[in-house]
Amino acid sequence: MSMHSRLLAAAVAMSFPIVAASAQLSSVGPVVPENGFPASYTDGQGTVLAPCLNGSGFCLVDAAAELLSPGQPFPLNYGGTFPDEFFYWAGQADLVTNAGGSALLVMALEGAFANGDVIAGDQAVFGRIRVRVDNLVAGASYQITTPYGIFNEIATNSGTRGINMTVDVGIDTPGVFTAALGSAIGPYLRWDTGLPIIDIAGNQYLGDPNIEHTVTGSPSGNNFFRIVGPNVGGLSVNSIETNLFSVMGMLASALPPGGGGGGGPVAPVASFTTTPASGIAPLNVTFTDTSTGLVDTWSWSFGDGSVSALQSPSHGYTTPGVYTVSLTVTGPSGTNTSSVPAAVTVTAPPSLRIESVVPGTAGGRNTFNITGASVNADIVMLWSNAQGTSSQLLRGCAILADIAAPSVLFRERTRNSTSLSRSINVGRNLRGLTMYLQAIDTGNCSKSPVFVELF
Repeated sequence: MSMHSRLLAAAVAMSFPIVAASAQLSSVGPVVPENGFPASYTDGQGTVLAPCLNGSGFCLVDAAAELLSPGQPFPLNYGGTFPDEFFYWAGQADLVTNAGGSALLVMALEGAFANGDVIAGDQAVFGRIRVRVDNLVAGASYQITTPYGIFNEIATNSGTRGINMTVDVGIDTPGVFTAALGSAIGPYLRWDTGLPIIDIAGNQYLGDPNIEHTVTGSPSGNNFFRIVGPNVGGLSVNSIETNLFSVMGMLASALPPGGGGGGGPVAPVASFTTTPASGIAPLNVTFTDTSTGLVDTWSWSFGDGSVSALQSPSHGYTTPGVYTVSLTVTGPSGTNTSSVPAAVTVTAPPSLRIESVVPGTAGGRNTFNITGASVNADIVMLWSNAQGTSSQLLRGCAILADIAAPSVLFRERTRNSTSLSRSINVGRNLRGLTMYLQAIDTGNCSKSPVFVELF
């Protein structure tokens, strides 16, 4: 069955446990007077989608909705071309279950009519999540992970649609288009590579629904469809999964009269995410372009004098500081810049130092405490009874030590920490002597200040 026919299949609305992210749709656009539906829906990442009503093949409608008689009331003004169901966004994934059965996941933000027929005043928009799974163990519990939530369900039978669930949010409130904002849909999933997709009219899409593809956008990072439970994939096969989805969604642009979905290339709007946003120098940061609209070129300024023309670059910061990052995107319909103050904060690495020697008395055990070390690095403690300098080669680190002719007191690994303590027996023969100590961090080839201790 095609993605289109499955999405349009009759719904059986049910309630079921779901662990989902909070609502991820942020706003609804103005109502289009010619058809009574919102001109757009915006997700929490700022992606604005229009009703997909053209005949490009990317919209999941049988034919384009055409405003044939603008002076007539709806739906006569469309001359019978306005569909009884259409989509702002839709996504689907399929799996093969036990004994050749199937599992279907449908997710959508749909426009429809409360009573099924194209009638003025019955317009409704709703968010849908549907799961159907065949050939399960009757009475067994199954966990279903989707990009928009986790379902925990019990199979009602061992045949077709042992799990058969649909949740529609907003379908029962015609004309109240904000109701769909409370659904689990959003941010909109989109292809993770291969964008932009542009039709002959210049409209831009989040994916081609005719091609299964890997995606990005799940608010929980679960960009996959997984079912876990007894024999779900066959005898003793208790987990099945796919990361391939059919997705569609047309970016909003200046809509022609009637909101038919067109109007030329979409103006670019710059945006990006930063991972990580803070850390210790040297810090490598990945910048991910999340701009909308038709974009041809990207220009990044990382705040430290470095630039890039890649779409989603990485950049290494070596100097501590707070950096403003800017992205300028350019397309056929213009240029837009997003500048984010304090997008990246880089802090200095901790300074290696010998904190204390306790009790600092010869003729017994003394604990040497070191802080500011590299994580999982070998720390070498040098000591000498004379000041001066000496060249040392320790685990590949060429260091000019600040004490003369030192000996190695101990070597110790930091073990997932930036500090360590080591207890060493200090002989009676050192009683009354002044010793000079220096710690060497072979993880970053640094040295501590000299620590002076009278034993």
